[in-house]
Amino acid sequence: MTFPAVPEFQTEDMLDSLHNVLWALANYDPEVGYCQGMNYLAGCFLYHLKGNLKNAPEDAAFQSIVSLMRAHDLRRLYLPGFPGMAANN
Repeated sequence: MTFPAVPEFQTEDMLDSLHNVLWALANYDPEVGYCQGMNYLAGCFLYHLKGNLKNAPEDAAFQSIVSLMRAHDLRRLYLPGFPGMAANN
């Protein structure tokens, strides 16, 4: 469960949004797919964007994560073998 102490993450609406963002990410970059732990990153973006954006917080969360993966090579943290976590990366 993602952020079990946060009431917003106990709602079906938020869980559906989280699922949608994670599904889109997994399909956007099949080499990475879904990796446990991505839910917290997506959840952080959704939590803050749902409170600040009335329209399309899921799209904004998806685009924000894709931007991080491209600009800061965050995807290396989630690739098979987790090369971004190596001490000499």
